[in-house]
Amino acid sequence: MAKGKCLPIEMLRAGWVVTYEQAGAEYGKWSKDEFLRLQAEAQAAKKGMWKYGMSGETPAEYKRRYAGSADAAETGKTTAAKKNAQVQTGWLKGLWRKLAGTKQS
Repeated sequence: MAKGKCLPIEMLRAGWVVTYEQAGAEYGKWSKDEFLRLQAEAQAAKKGMWKYGMSGETPAEYKRRYAGSADAAETGKTTAAKKNAQVQTGWLKGLWRKLAGTKQS
């Protein structure tokens, strides 16, 4: 990446991240609308994780689901939450391998 570029902006353009929209999110000198526009463009162009469709949940979706479930907080992760965590972990490992230039197994 060239000097002077913004990593979050470049990752949004490439389709590897989603815009974090929860309270306290900071966007630097850019607006939230700019981040959302770049995300929508990457989705429409099917770049990065949007190429085959996103199989995990966004950070905002996770927080809403987890905060709404008192049982999950008391008893640990539910079966669905464990499966979702495995899907996300697998997706993140694959992304890391791709970015690191190694083959996925």
